[in-house]
Amino acid sequence: MKIKKLLTITLALVMAASLFVGCGADKAPTEKLLIGYTIYEPMNYMDADGKLTGFDTEFAEAVCEKLGVAPEFVEINWDTK
Repeated sequence: MKIKKLLTITLALVMAASLFVGCGADKAPTEKLLIGYTIYEPMNYMDADGKLTGFDTEFAEAVCEKLGVAPEFVEINWDTK
């Protein structure tokens, strides 16, 4: 019975350590996620400083942060669609 308990604790510690090592948050994103957008307030628009912002933009940035990827925003040219 003690061997099962020791084995269970050991496996739990190994799994916790692998999560700790594998999910390091201090790594810079190496992959990009291409995100198409259209300027349409309040979803996407340029603020006073000329930075893209809005609900969709901020949501996409939050998702990319969770995924560990860098967002790359590209304006959709609807004339070529």
